[in-house]
Amino acid sequence: MTKKLGLPIEYKKLPQYFDAHNIGEDTEAKNAVLEKLLKKHKVASVLDLTCGTGSQVFFLTKRGYQVVGSDFSPALLKIARDKAKKEKLKIFLFLQISQENVSTSAETNMLSSCTGTWRW
Repeated sequence: MTKKLGLPIEYKKLPQYFDAHNIGEDTEAKNAVLEKLLKKHKVASVLDLTCGTGSQVFFLTKRGYQVVGSDFSPALLKIARDKAKKEKLKIFLFLQISQENVSTSAETNMLSSCTGTWRW
């Protein structure tokens, strides 16, 4: 029996509430820790495997990192693309992927899944 990956029901049915659920009082602290680690290890490019609506993609892009955002929710990626356009951010790419088939031909220094989860 093969176990199939899937999105939580709230991401499928209520993607417009994703940010309210995932951005909170501790977001700045998490981002500060992430940026400290990236600087320590001289990371220049990041592949965010569970970017959702793109909040960390935007945070890192504004700080000069080259970021690819990916998720397997088309609805969350649409919100991310719309937010990027509204904020006039140059995001390298938003990509819909299945996390079971992750590979990249672009040179990436870090794979991130900071606020997301991999469901196995």
